[in-house]
Amino acid sequence: MAVLLSHANADVVGNPQLIAHLSKDAGAPLGQQVYADTLSKADQLGASYLQMMRYNIQALVAGMKHN
Repeated sequence: MAVLLSHANADVVGNPQLIAHLSKDAGAPLGQQVYADTLSKADQLGASYLQMMRYNIQALVAGMKHN
């Protein structure tokens, strides 16, 4: 079963409780956070577009290896 990915930034996800509910209903654990269309703060892993893409790819690969 696919690992569901979430993002800690609530304004991107929209509703963290909904993500948790979907994860529970699907029986799929939440994976690492990913960045969507918003960059992170300068001292975090998604500070630039390139850093964001590298981080997201690593998070997606880790989720796929989990299954």
